[in-house]
Amino acid sequence: MSPLDLEDGEELQLCCVMEPIYGPWIDGRHQGGGIKTHGGSAAPRELLEEAAHRLVDEGGVDVLIAGCTEVPLALEGTEVAGSPLLDPARLLAAAAIRCAYGL
Repeated sequence: MSPLDLEDGEELQLCCVMEPIYGPWIDGRHQGGGIKTHGGSAAPRELLEEAAHRLVDEGGVDVLIAGCTEVPLALEGTEVAGSPLLDPARLLAAAAIRCAYGL
């Protein structure tokens, strides 16, 4: 499930996921200033947490996947909105290390 699957999902995706990553959307374009430009900070974290809470509360998700490499820069840790937060890049790196060492 993604924010797009929730009621008002397109608006949620734009304001609470895309804007924190790319910056504000003005005149049909992102203007910069998001995580891609400035890294994680309080404002993007709060917006991403809002999307996470809606996914948990309204969508009933049990586990959140930080499916964009910028998301873990703002949502640090292994839990958000009371649910586990999985970082695919970190999981792949750990699997590659285990494979390389034959573990």
